[in-house]
Amino acid sequence: MSFLSLAFIYNRIVERENFETFIAFIHEKITATHAGYYLVVVALLMFVNYGIEAMKWKLLISHLSELKLLKSMQAIFLGTTISFFTPNRVGEFAGRILFLQARVRIQAVLSTFVGSISQLLATIVLGIVSISLFARYYLDISSTQQTLLFVLSILVSVFLLWFFPRIKNVFSLKLFSRLRTKYPDYINVFESYTKRELWNIFGLSLLRYIIFSWQYILLLQVCGVDLPLWIFAISISIIFFLQAIIPSIAFTELAFRGSLAVLVMHKFTYEQNGIIAASFGLWLVNLALPAAIGSLMFLYFKFKNKNSEA
Repeated sequence: MSFLSLAFIYNRIVERENFETFIAFIHEKITATHAGYYLVVVALLMFVNYGIEAMKWKLLISHLSELKLLKSMQAIFLGTTISFFTPNRVGEFAGRILFLQARVRIQAVLSTFVGSISQLLATIVLGIVSISLFARYYLDISSTQQTLLFVLSILVSVFLLWFFPRIKNVFSLKLFSRLRTKYPDYINVFESYTKRELWNIFGLSLLRYIIFSWQYILLLQVCGVDLPLWIFAISISIIFFLQAIIPSIAFTELAFRGSLAVLVMHKFTYEQNGIIAASFGLWLVNLALPAAIGSLMFLYFKFKNKNSEA
């Protein structure tokens, strides 16, 4: 599996996605702007980002199993490798639970689901508020309608933020009574988190979101897209929101990401090549590279286990 994963990732990047053209474009921009250190920062932020996700998952499964931070990070990378081939990266769950005992793996999947909800919540809240702020650029609406849309987005966001730490209350409804009776151990996973723990999980998700956005902004600047910071921030929030709600598979996301980013940002800049290149860079650093690292980790552990059995 690991060799196939690495071969596929290599083919996808180098052969299918015109990697040489991308590198030439980036080299031209770096030479012109002396922004090479931006790329170093973007790459380092990937490890920070995955470190935060490892902390989040460690916290999520702390009720089920004690896991060292390094092991948690290894699980995150391996999960990224498997998710690379699955719709909306749902395979990430399967990769993570391989590091846990079999008796808690189903509960761990449910715990990971809570973390995914928190990440999605950050994306939705910031996305719908950003859409309401930029609606007039894409829709023929009056200033009054835009104001009403903004107020509605704030109300929806407040409700979602209020509801998230109370998510366990859903399972106390009569609708889920049979489910509680049949699968009490699984329902208890959702009910085991305190409000403070859920807010901590959401805080880590929000921090990851900020880092993702920062990476994107740096890459856009490297690629010659020059816009005010607030336009960058709002446009990126809309892009992330649309990516989250439209089903996709990681290895097919590149063309989708690039076209979606151009669609959102074309109102503010004509640097379409820069937008596409930045989208490719973000995909490369945050998905393809971690997936390759996860494949190498899988090879290492397989080789290590084989030696220990010999």
